[in-house]
Amino acid sequence: MDLSRAVETFTELRAKIAENRSYLSGNETVTRVLLIDPVLEILGWDVRDPDRVELEYGPATSNRSTADYVLKHDNQNVAIVEAKRFGTDIGDLRHREQADGYARYAGVKFFVLTDGATWGLYERDLTTGLEDLKPVVSFDLRSDNLTRCALDAVSMWRPNFRADTSVSAASDPIVAWSFATKKPGHAESPDNESSNAQSEAGVQQESHRHTQTGETGPNAETKSREGWHAVADDSFAPTNRRAVKYRLHRDEFDAKNFTEVFVAIASWLIEEGKLSPNDAPIRSTPRGAKYVIASQPVHQNGNDFRYTRGLPKGLFMEVHYSSEDKLDMLRNLLNLSGIDGNAIHIKWE
Repeated sequence: MDLSRAVETFTELRAKIAENRSYLSGNETVTRVLLIDPVLEILGWDVRDPDRVELEYGPATSNRSTADYVLKHDNQNVAIVEAKRFGTDIGDLRHREQADGYARYAGVKFFVLTDGATWGLYERDLTTGLEDLKPVVSFDLRSDNLTRCALDAVSMWRPNFRADTSVSAASDPIVAWSFATKKPGHAESPDNESSNAQSEAGVQQESHRHTQTGETGPNAETKSREGWHAVADDSFAPTNRRAVKYRLHRDEFDAKNFTEVFVAIASWLIEEGKLSPNDAPIRSTPRGAKYVIASQPVHQNGNDFRYTRGLPKGLFMEVHYSSEDKLDMLRNLLNLSGIDGNAIHIKWE
């Protein structure tokens, strides 16, 4: 999924919604054609391809309507999408009941409710009544940060969406800053935390607060006590610990988890020219069949990446590995790039 293209599409849809509210709210078909179909297309669901999307699924009878869309992966139904005209309150219990019925008929555990602007992805749970069922992922193209919308929409991206998996809200933003305009060593105002920046590779990214420090890394005598460890420190194992900060040269960045750090440093290596598309695919282990970075989100054995993150220059990263494995892979990426792992530090709690 091209995040920059997704954000561009979402930006266009936001403008279209603002300019055509009354027209969109009057007709479900108009909503589908102008708002819903473009989002499905950007997520890899070609509504013109019946092998990927089946329209009006189910027996149309006088007392039974059909599912608007059934999404298909590897010839299997994986989810239904129930479309409502723009402006409909998709949180209404009646709509969940309707979509749940379609999902049961299609034999799937996921359903999506949308009015073209607000999107909610639900995972059916037989232990929870529909009145208490909450969306796993939800976003609103009218008001939410559009980069955040694109990140959440990755949960519905076709390579990530299969019948045998669960989905989760996107908690790992792609990268901390725009490498094209703010190289490490250039301080950024905390006020820019929610702004969007676009790299020269076209990857739209969500900005994170970072602060400039007066040193290149933690003092060796205090780093362990403070939780800081150089990436090269192979005596450290991150078992049951969470990465909360990382340092590149003179800059310190907040992080939610190690996946965020892993992707951010890999992106930095690509933007700095230390890694390039010519280096891909990069294997997770020297002789392994799985990749950590590739030009397409597919492993050597033909299996799709389980959890994919976009990287600059059209590359993809598989992040479905343990923290221990990801730390080893990060050391390997730095080694391939000619970067000393003692120059990059991570704080763990």
